[in-house]
Amino acid sequence: MQTELVTDASFWIDLRDGDVLFLPFQLDFRWLTTDFVAEEISRHIPDFAESLYTTGLTAMSLEPALVEQLSVLSRTKEAKGLSKADLSCFVLARSLGTKLITSDKVLRGFSEQRDIEVHGTLWVLKLLEADGILASNHKARALNRMREGGSWLPPGECR
Repeated sequence: MQTELVTDASFWIDLRDGDVLFLPFQLDFRWLTTDFVAEEISRHIPDFAESLYTTGLTAMSLEPALVEQLSVLSRTKEAKGLSKADLSCFVLARSLGTKLITSDKVLRGFSEQRDIEVHGTLWVLKLLEADGILASNHKARALNRMREGGSWLPPGECR
C-alpha cells in the first residue's frame, strides 16, 4: 500500500511555478488533498487543475465529524491566519495519521505544534532528485522559478 500524503494548494502552486508540477506523481505516494483545497487549486491554477486529478491527485471530501472539527478549529485564536482550506488539510492529515505537505509557514507551525509530521516543497524535490527523476541542475532552476513566483523557501536549504 502506498504512503498517503496530504497536500495543500501552496505546494502545488510552487510546483507549477517551478515547472515541475507533475513530477511528484512518479514517486511512490498516494497524493491527497481536500475538496476545500480543490476549490483553491481551481482558482489559482485553473489550466492545470483537471490534469492534476487525472494524473493522480485525489480530492477527498471531509466526513461530517471532520467538518465539525474544522469549524471548531477555525474559531480558535491559534488558527488565526489559516483558511478553512488550510485547516482542512490539517484535519485530514490528523485523521489519517499521515504527513502533511505544505509551503505555508503558518500551517506548518500550527500542524507541528499538534504533532503532525510536516514537510515542504524542498523535501519532495530532494526525493525526486534522489530517485533520479529530477536532475540537480533542473532542481536548482525549479527553485529559482519558485522564488521568482513568490514562494518562501528557506535560503540555507535551497541547494
